[in-house]
Amino acid sequence: MNNERLRIVTVAFNPGEELALWAESVGEATRRAVDVVIVDNGTDAETVDAVGRIYGAAVLRPGRNLGYGTAVNRGVKALRERSAAAAAPGRTTGSLDGRPFNARESNDVQGPTGADVDSGAANASGFPGAPSGEGPLDSRDSEWIVVVNPDVVFLPGAIDKLIAAAAAWPRGGAFGPLVRDRAGTVYPSARKFPRLVSGVGHALLVGVWPNNPFSRAYRENADITRAHVVDWLSGSCLLLRREAFDAVGGFDESYFMFFEDTTLGEQLASAGWQSVFVPDAEVVHDQGASWRSKPENMIRAHHRSAARYLDGVYSKPCQAPLRWALRAGLKAREELLVRLSRRGEKKSKVRRNRRGEAGEKGNTSLAEG
Repeated sequence: MNNERLRIVTVAFNPGEELALWAESVGEATRRAVDVVIVDNGTDAETVDAVGRIYGAAVLRPGRNLGYGTAVNRGVKALRERSAAAAAPGRTTGSLDGRPFNARESNDVQGPTGADVDSGAANASGFPGAPSGEGPLDSRDSEWIVVVNPDVVFLPGAIDKLIAAAAAWPRGGAFGPLVRDRAGTVYPSARKFPRLVSGVGHALLVGVWPNNPFSRAYRENADITRAHVVDWLSGSCLLLRREAFDAVGGFDESYFMFFEDTTLGEQLASAGWQSVFVPDAEVVHDQGASWRSKPENMIRAHHRSAARYLDGVYSKPCQAPLRWALRAGLKAREELLVRLSRRGEKKSKVRRNRRGEAGEKGNTSLAEG
């Protein structure tokens, strides 16, 4: 087994049971020793702290919601700085606090920038640590960083399959698995960069000319039979080569949520790195588990990020009318989706109330009987 520790970063926002399911799956996804940090953007610490204690993850609390990309960058920085501290004289391992993450005693420590970091203790079901008798772990910075949503579940061996596939792609900066939803449907996680010409060309021609160049390119990205280079990969689960991630400065922190992964793909490509889709590795993504019941904020964040991204793509002065038109269209779409989501919330509330009333009537009937 490779004795270089693998760094894993996830970002939580008031999670439910999905965080523990994610943590449990990590141990089946790789045989490598791992250092894990959960960046807690939320306000409800109970679930995050419990998972940290049980599975041996460090918890980083920035004190406010940083958004996704910024929080990932902070998590990577925390792992890196405290790994370096662990390599100081008198320290023998590369974990955050100088001991394997499956140590059984807990130890609260202060974060690299004064943030609250709790290095929890793991039980027998915790993340993989160094096998006994293998000797000191490599305390150098890991070649690989896994960035993953907390509502993802790894299928067995998924991380190791990504790392194994990376050997064939020395210029691969980002590697992404096949992503399925809870129903088993393949999610389009390997994509082309959003462009007006290619998108419109595919939509207009696919019905009358199925093998047109635009549609061929679209299907090429969606091919799940082989590993291949794509434009960009969903940020829900990424294996990142540290050198490439450093070369582009991490995630673009001007995005609060959404499109930071698209922008990462753009930046990697500009720097000469590839994004590689590896369908042999699989994960299940329960998308939006923490915000599905109240989606309005996420709808608005998504459209703000889309407008920012397209402003960058069509940034020439002569393209100003196009930018205005795109922003107007996005704003109209945002308001429509927000209205639909509010209507859906009202209907859900009515159904819950009706179920509650039905339950009360049933209890009354039983009591009278």
